[in-house]
Amino acid sequence: MKPDPLSKIPLFEHLSDRERRKVAGEVVETHYRKDEFIFREGDRATSFHILKAGPSSA
Repeated sequence: MKPDPLSKIPLFEHLSDRERRKVAGEVVETHYRKDEFIFREGDRATSFHILKAGPSSA
């Protein structure tokens, strides 16, 4: 992911360009099928998710 899209996300807007590039370098784009679970309540957190498009529910 390029660092520019991250600047539009409030969580990352305060970061410098260098910091956003570092974060962007760790991004792995993943696609999920409809009704596929990304994680379940109680799962140990091993990653951070940013929803780019589509609906979600908790």
